[in-house]
Amino acid sequence: MTSMPNSHRAYANRRVTAASLQTDRTVAAYRMDHQDRSGMSRPSRIQALQVAKRYASAIGLKAAKIALIDQLFAFSKAIDWSDAEIIPLVWPSNEVLARRLGIKVSTLKYHLAGLVEAGLICYSDHPTYQRRGRRSEDGRIVEAYGINLSPIAARYCELLELSDAADFEAGKCKRLSNSRTLLRRGIAAIIEAARRELGSLDEDWNLLLARLDRLRERRAQGSVELAHVVDALDLSDRLLLAQRHPADDV
Repeated sequence: MTSMPNSHRAYANRRVTAASLQTDRTVAAYRMDHQDRSGMSRPSRIQALQVAKRYASAIGLKAAKIALIDQLFAFSKAIDWSDAEIIPLVWPSNEVLARRLGIKVSTLKYHLAGLVEAGLICYSDHPTYQRRGRRSEDGRIVEAYGINLSPIAARYCELLELSDAADFEAGKCKRLSNSRTLLRRGIAAIIEAARRELGSLDEDWNLLLARLDRLRERRAQGSVELAHVVDALDLSDRLLLAQRHPADDV
């Protein structure tokens, strides 16, 4: 059995937030479930790494924090995830992590705090706050204090579901953005053709152009708003065609 503190708050004077407290509860519940049901599956190291990075990207964490996730997992072994009795802990110093990422230690601490707030890591602290650990000859963690990656395992299904939903939303937004671009180009072509044919545009044309300007200035957020913009552009496209060829609209 791996020797660990029961909670990463056991000796800590770290800043406690609503997010870190929620992570504590999630990890505690996850450990209890694994104790009660030893046959429970847990993600492999690769699965945990992949979902952590996907989720981090989905919630808008910047590249530096995603790179930090990679670095933390570089100190974790596959057995840390396959053995249900092992808590996946890593213990590189802030200096080592900062050097690997090419950033200052103060910046590294900021990014670590961001991963805590995202619910991806927590801390299992030594009384002196030192990060240290040792492994047995077969590679199993015997004792360790440091950065705890088990929130990823505890939230794996949730993180996977949220990441899949974010990917679906991103794909939908991309398709709608492409449709918006095509409609804008088509509308621009209609307007240019009308200017060549008519020489100058009358009041009805100017009203339609003002409507288009408002649509161009609208910054859509998410697929629902994008869909509204695309529908409005599609309507404008049909109105412009009708205005250019009124006989065809009869």
